[in-house]
Amino acid sequence: MDIHETGSGPAIVLLHGAPSPVSYFAPVIEALAPTHRVLCPVLPGYAGSAPHPGGYGVWETARLFAEELASRGVHEAAVLGYSYGAYRALALALAGSLKVTRLYLLSGFAGFDEPALVERRQLAGAVRARAMDLHPLFVQMVLPPAYAAANPAVAAEIAGWIDLVSPEVLADEVDASTIDDLRPRLHELDVPVLARVGELDAGATPPLSRAIIERVRDGAIEIAPGGGHALLIEDRARTTASVVRFLTGR
Repeated sequence: MDIHETGSGPAIVLLHGAPSPVSYFAPVIEALAPTHRVLCPVLPGYAGSAPHPGGYGVWETARLFAEELASRGVHEAAVLGYSYGAYRALALALAGSLKVTRLYLLSGFAGFDEPALVERRQLAGAVRARAMDLHPLFVQMVLPPAYAAANPAVAAEIAGWIDLVSPEVLADEVDASTIDDLRPRLHELDVPVLARVGELDAGATPPLSRAIIERVRDGAIEIAPGGGHALLIEDRARTTASVVRFLTGR
């Protein structure tokens, strides 16, 4: 596993979505690196690397993250997860191999009810069969229509995220998100949790974030007015400030 690393000081781990590039975290990395060691693991199967032979189940990826971070001497960290990365961040905290001190969930989820599970399994099958062009669909999931229309360059950038992984890897990730519902275990978390989500997020709707915060011991939620699923692009300044304030306390 490749890990992009910059800065020095207390560790902060940033977990990407499925699919999204490490470059999505650029404003956060820029803000944190002067005072913190910022580590961005990149899952196998991304950017031309070989798929992970152990699959993409949430507990397997949590184990993989913890082992790779431990190999770099990181045994304690604040963690930010974006989208699928938020799901993985929750599992990483619950698994306990890495001591997670704070947990920031950006456009995240912890599990799905049955109708959504059915839709996601159908989507995974269509992706694996290459039965659709994912580029326009992905833009619709990530960006509110008005924002996409007004910002065609951003829409093109988001569409390109699909090409970060093969259809097989993406389908495996979507399938994996339907296996383990973390919501019944969220009461076990004893760390501060902040969820931030766009008001118009179609990729991970606000009720999914609320379902997390309702179950943790120490949680809060922020709703970004008019925002979609790419708040570090759409609402860059406010979202970056929120991340820095929560993860560093400054």
